[in-house]
Order: sequence, then structure tokens, then C-alpha cells
Amino acid sequence: MNKVYESTSFFKKLLLSIKLKRKLKGSRRRAYFWHQIFIIQNLILRVFNRFFFRKQKILIPGIVVAICGLDGSGKSSVVSTLEANFSTHFCTKVFHLGRPASNTFTFFFNLFIATYSFLKRIRVKQASLLAIPSKKVSLIYAMRSVLLAYDRKTQSNKAYNYSRNGYIVICDRYPGLENGKMDSPRIPENKSRGLAYQFCFNLEQRLYRSIKQATFIFQLSVPLEVAIHRNSLRNKFGKETEDELRERFFVNSDAKFLGENYHTIDASTSFSTVLKKVLGG
Repeated sequence: MNKVYESTSFFKKLLLSIKLKRKLKGSRRRAYFWHQIFIIQNLILRVFNRFFFRKQKILIPGIVVAICGLDGSGKSSVVSTLEANFSTHFCTKVFHLGRPASNTFTFFFNLFIATYSFLKRIRVKQASLLAIPSKKVSLIYAMRSVLLAYDRKTQSNKAYNYSRNGYIVICDRYPGLENGKMDSPRIPENKSRGLAYQFCFNLEQRLYRSIKQATFIFQLSVPLEVAIHRNSLRNKFGKETEDELRERFFVNSDAKFLGENYHTIDASTSFSTVLKKVLGG
């Protein structure tokens, strides 16, 4: 075979290619006729895409990449930069799974419960809803947690549908399975509560366990003081207070999320260094 490649004879190379095709005949995915049809279809699709659809390239298979971490770790900056870089060449979609958009089923329920919770907070002047009191979780809170789990499940399904169609899907945050942690089940187990509470607890657990793993998880980690400093510089409406950040850090510093390939990145370094690590540099 080496002699044929080194030879300048066209006919020797042609003869070798015919022999190789015969040897590999049993491994081909399509018969000769259907392979020619596939080539023609692919050519037509490329021509239409080039001049009419203008759709970006797709990957086979696509991937779901999730950027996770506490507030001030730089998640949003990484997500927006990845989207800007990849979308110029590939079909790209971004999902926010920390605060997922309500779907048709949950929209009105979420609106009602959010209004009720807001009025209740004004009434009782509740200082913080971050920590979950193990014995004081209301049924309304449990219902709201189930709706949030359902929205996250729905959005994660959409993310995987896009990835199956060849998209690079970038998720801002991703669910986990550790009770009480960030983006994870929020209803504490309490067998002394009534049937409605038990139903909500079991349903939330099932919803989170049915969520598929992201292809890649990049968890950005920063020291608490760095997160507080960065948060103070953010121009964001309703951003977390220093006390809220400290509480989140205490509760979620060891949180883990659903991913096939897990990478923890020190995000206290420069943004370019963090981005390079995410991209595999």
C-alpha cells in the first residue's frame, strides 16, 4: 500500500481505491444508490442554506454546556461571551435554568403564588427567604418549589431537544440533586406533614431526578470576599445584599450539579484565563 501511495501512477491508486471499497463494503451505512441520493440531498440542502436559510453549522451530536457558580463568580459574562463566539459559526441557544421562564402550564400558578408570597412578606416583614427553615415550610412554598422544578425540567428538555438537532446549548446554571442547595430540590423531608405536603415533596424529587445531565458542567468558584466585591460593582436591579451573599455562600459552597463531564474552575483569576479554561485551553 505504501508503494502505491508513493507511486505517481493514477491507475495504481484507482485500482487500490476500488479494492479498499470492496473490502469495506460490509461496513458501509448506505447502499451505493442511496449514498448517491444522500450526496445530492446534502448538496441541495447546503445550497439552500447558503442562499436562503442562512442557518449556521450544526454539530452531530450537539452538546449542552452549563456554567454554574454563586453570584459574583462571573457566570453571566462567560455565558454571553460563549454565545457571541459560537453563534458566529454554529447554531447556538442559551437557556437560563436558575430562574427559568414559566411555561403555559405554570404561568398563572406562578403569578398567583408570587403575588401571594410578596404580600405575605410585606405583612410579616420577613427578612430573608434564602435559608429553608426545616419545620416552617408552608404548603404554598412547597407548591412554588414544585412549579419551579417543573419549569426547570421543561427548560432542560428544550435544551436537549436543541442539542439533538445539532445545537450548542449554553445554560446559565443547571439543576442539582442535593436538598436545600442552589438550583436543587427545596422541600425538606418531613413525614409528620399532611398528604398534600408529602405529594409535593415526592413530586419535586421525581422531577429533579428525571432531568438529564448536561454534557459539560463548568462550575466557577471564587472566595466569598471576591464575590462580595464583584457584586458591589454590578449595575443590576434587585441584586443580592452582602448578607444574602454570605448566606448563599455558606449554604451552597459545596453544591454540585448534574453533569457528565464536571470541571471546577478558579474564577478569581482574570476573565481571559477563566474563558480559556472553559474552552479547553
